[in-house]
Amino acid sequence: MDADHQKSFTVEATGRAPNGGLWDNPIEMHVVYQFRNPDWTLEWGQPGNKVGQTEFGNVFWGDKGHLVLEWEGGYRPANPEAIAFQLPPGGQEVYRTDEYEDFNMNHKADWFKSIREGHLRPAEDIEIAHHTANLCNLGNLSYILGRKLVWDGEKQEVTGDPDANRLLGKPQRYPYCL
Repeated sequence: MDADHQKSFTVEATGRAPNGGLWDNPIEMHVVYQFRNPDWTLEWGQPGNKVGQTEFGNVFWGDKGHLVLEWEGGYRPANPEAIAFQLPPGGQEVYRTDEYEDFNMNHKADWFKSIREGHLRPAEDIEIAHHTANLCNLGNLSYILGRKLVWDGEKQEVTGDPDANRLLGKPQRYPYCL
């Protein structure tokens, strides 16, 4: 999608809290992230609507249909479009290590390969992980505060919302401060 540069977005989450018990995680949650330039929407649902055959997976919705990828200890194609996928003209193959049958072992192998060879950026490097963690944390923050948030990725803060920004981190104990 050529959208890796997008670090600013809006996030709005709704959900249903548990009636009681020890945990305060929502039983149901729906989060909508809205990006610009290019314009696209990312939605995350818990538990979400079951589309495939397994309990875990991803559904990618586009203007020409959808693609289901399922998870059972490793990704496996779920619908015929995934199995018969052909890279379109002008498309770019996404880099990934495919040395092992185990999906998690490929993450480790990719990381070691990037260290050994020195010129590769791992498929799941720390910058990608940071942006992914921001999505998760801001979705939870929007749910807790009950309002839409505007994230400024350059400043790493919620625009115009001091209450939300106070919740972005925990107070640190002296002398163990960054």
